[in-house]
Amino acid sequence: MSARAPYYYGIRLFKIGDHLTRFCQACAAAILLGTPLHAATLFDPALHFRMRSTEHFVIYYHQGEEQLARRLGPIAEETWRALRQPFGVDPPRRTHVVLADQTELANGYATPLPYDTIVLYTVWPAGSEFIGDVDDWLRVAFTHEFTHVVHLDRSEGWARLVRGVFGRVTLAFPNVFLPTWQIEGLATYEESVVTGHGRLHAGDFTAVIAEAAARHRLEPLDRVNGGLTDWPGGAAPYAYGVGFHDYLATRFGVETLGALARATAGRVPYTASRAFNKVYGESLGELWRDYERTLEPSTDPPVAEQHATRLTHHGFTVVGPRFDRGSPRSILYSVRNADEFPSLYRVGLDSSQPERLSRRYLGSTTAIGRDAMYFDQQERRRNVGMYSDIYVRSRTSGRSRRLTKDARLLEPDLSPDERTLVAVQDRPGQRDLVLVRLKPDPPFSARMTDRATIETLVAEAGTQFNAPRWSPDGRRIAAERHRLGALSEIVIVDIGARTV
Repeated sequence: MSARAPYYYGIRLFKIGDHLTRFCQACAAAILLGTPLHAATLFDPALHFRMRSTEHFVIYYHQGEEQLARRLGPIAEETWRALRQPFGVDPPRRTHVVLADQTELANGYATPLPYDTIVLYTVWPAGSEFIGDVDDWLRVAFTHEFTHVVHLDRSEGWARLVRGVFGRVTLAFPNVFLPTWQIEGLATYEESVVTGHGRLHAGDFTAVIAEAAARHRLEPLDRVNGGLTDWPGGAAPYAYGVGFHDYLATRFGVETLGALARATAGRVPYTASRAFNKVYGESLGELWRDYERTLEPSTDPPVAEQHATRLTHHGFTVVGPRFDRGSPRSILYSVRNADEFPSLYRVGLDSSQPERLSRRYLGSTTAIGRDAMYFDQQERRRNVGMYSDIYVRSRTSGRSRRLTKDARLLEPDLSPDERTLVAVQDRPGQRDLVLVRLKPDPPFSARMTDRATIETLVAEAGTQFNAPRWSPDGRRIAAERHRLGALSEIVIVDIGARTV
């Protein structure tokens, strides 16, 4: 027994070691080549999807989005042809596009893994947002996301070999590993050049960089990539990225952006910065410093307005200031910054310390009454949907409660007699102007559905209404109207005649 034991254990140890080696190799391959899987549902289970196809796209849409899906088909094919020239390559032959109206936030995303896929949240941005002043949000958003698909789907050199052997694994797409400012900067540039709109042409968006340059506070390259907890936060990769790509296109020619995308598609992950030297003859650091020099102002920083008194110092986003009816020497406003939960605040005109009244998740407008104030905010529904409702805060108790449920109402304003709110209501492809008839205030335990009734005042297909305000006599409403294919305009709605 003792003579055979070493041989026996030796064989077993050899086999265990062999298996361990193979196991480690398999784990390494899974880490390097595997595609991440996400078990959580991505779409509101209340949505029921159908499908329609074009030459290069499969479009998925749910109830109420039939017109949007029909309109997207030609837009998608036009964009497919428009992006062939800047990238010098045919875009992917088949891309899946999901239209989902499940949030009040205008957004979207794209990925080449496991298949080329775009998800567009179809609600339009408000006119006050950075990207809000466009004539066709669907076209701008799709152009941005499809640029991602064309850019990230590239595989050159060794990456093409990996893709041919292992299929659509993460390692086969080197551009996925690029810095965020490079990925988003290129897409924001193309969204602007291809459509003629977009953030490169939006003065309030480009002011993010212009103001920083004027105060000699430009962010360095390593901070621009993302993860900032101070201003401009998540907007930094887009703002600096689009500016840098515009600089490259202006100085070296727009065709060099396609050459750069091709060069980085053959680089080992996290070594793509060397491609700049190959394409432009200068290092990324040298190019970035020259870009910063082009931003340097020729004059001194602007001097603060001498007749203006600053009342708040929260930083980031302070929106929706309204004089408080119940306290004429105060202003109500909303704050979203990096230091606290989004909140509704009040501040006195004497520059006293601001008072936090309530948490408020997104939304900006506050409708102010003598005994209560009304505001919109968003909450998650069915795990994934983000929908907005109207809330009311009692001045007496200081408590807030939800007034509507799943109504998708935003930007309320209170009538002079305090019996009716005007608001806007999101629907697939449009935003309607509605009236919310308030009932006598029930006890706090009453059902939410007993507190208000909603009726449509004006609805136009493909049209977005925003920022409604009552006239002092309560007979008319002023609002922003944004029709498809046009820029915003201010209109007056006669409530009795229901005419614009």
